[in-house]
Amino acid sequence: MNPKTLRGLALVFVAMAIAAAMAGLAGQGSYRMAWRWVPGGVPVLWGCVLLAFFVQWVAWVPSYLMRTERLFDLTGSVTFVALL
Repeated sequence: MNPKTLRGLALVFVAMAIAAAMAGLAGQGSYRMAWRWVPGGVPVLWGCVLLAFFVQWVAWVPSYLMRTERLFDLTGSVTFVALL
């Protein structure tokens, strides 16, 4: 991989780590969502963050293949409204 690609991947992982840390800190003492594989569940905010990241990554694939931002922008707006 070239240095530009490695830098981009590093920035993606740093952004995801920052979002996870912020969700972890903000979710302390909040309502918990029951997940079978996590004893005691996880904060609801974590579930919202995971859902938002998952939807955005799934929307990125066709947007990248079609070389357009229209689908990605629409998905971002829908995700924002859905998580309010």
